[in-house]
Amino acid sequence: MLASRLRESFGVGRKPPMPATVPTYFFFGLILLLTSAYIYFSEARIDYLTLAMAAVFFVMAAGSYKRYRDMCISC
Repeated sequence: MLASRLRESFGVGRKPPMPATVPTYFFFGLILLLTSAYIYFSEARIDYLTLAMAAVFFVMAAGSYKRYRDMCISC
């Protein structure tokens, strides 16, 4: 009983909430990817800057998610 209350008070065994950066970075990456697809189909050219920025946002989202997942040591 006391051990479970101590665990609850210190947050041991609970997974922390996902930070807002993960969906935000993913959303921005998706917007840039769709923008690049629109430019490709409307103007028949590849916009490398938009693709590169989308890739950067997807990498940032993956890194932020990995850090969130690794942060939960005792879960």
